[in-house]
Amino acid sequence: MKIEKVFASWKQLIDSALVKYLAPRSATYNTKIYDSMLYAIMPGGKRIRPILLLAAAKACGLGEKDALPAACAIELAHSYSLVHDDLPGMDNAPERRGKPTVHKKFGDGMAVLAGDALLTKAFELMALRGQKQKIKPADALEAVKLFSSAIGEKGMIGGQVADTFYGHKNKARPEKEKILRYIHTHKTGDLIEASVLLGGVIAGAPVSKLTALKSYGRKIGLAFQIVDDLFDLEEDAGKLTYPNFYGQENSRKKAARLIDEAKNDLRLFGKNSQLLSAIAEYVVDRAN
Repeated sequence: MKIEKVFASWKQLIDSALVKYLAPRSATYNTKIYDSMLYAIMPGGKRIRPILLLAAAKACGLGEKDALPAACAIELAHSYSLVHDDLPGMDNAPERRGKPTVHKKFGDGMAVLAGDALLTKAFELMALRGQKQKIKPADALEAVKLFSSAIGEKGMIGGQVADTFYGHKNKARPEKEKILRYIHTHKTGDLIEASVLLGGVIAGAPVSKLTALKSYGRKIGLAFQIVDDLFDLEEDAGKLTYPNFYGQENSRKKAARLIDEAKNDLRLFGKNSQLLSAIAEYVVDRAN
């Protein structure tokens, strides 16, 4: 399977939908918010999270067009977190993906509002309004609940708090290891795990498949962050990361082992697991 072709095709589908969802609704005083929101999400990265949702939904029998609103919701939530992460009170980043960050382009206040608006729009899309002919209302409600948990104080935001306030403190090794696992599990892993699981939820998959998707998602989420840490060795010098704590070679082995285990979780999907398996391999084989 040529995963690059699938990625390119679905990325184009996702990008087109995101632009449509964030098209200005009027020429009044709020148009600047659409400018900042679009700036935050375009041209964007590889869209790995929404692609995972589309792939999981497809493995469970739901077409990509029906899963697209939920996939876009995932990307909007991810983008919101990046906009707020970049703010002066957080990472104070001047650039992201080769261009000025939102607060550098539009100012701190508008960056806060843009992040808030992206997250709010994400919930509107995750409610799957207009998709209920294919997605049961109960499944849409469960998706909103799962989505909320993944990005809330017990999930992604909790991981961001740990990274911001505990990730750089001088702690004993056992405590550092606990903090490292917590940060990786929640700051990055929870949203990736949710991306996979949500695809199954909105497809109405049985518990057995949801359990398998959850396990797969948790493992590739951690592997994804470990690989990111390996890419950012120079930038993350002195930070609490997997390679800095466990060493580069052990980190590579850990990521590879997680991917093997994740692919094994997909056995009950049979031939429908091919795309998810290819994405898992891509997580460790990607160039950046």
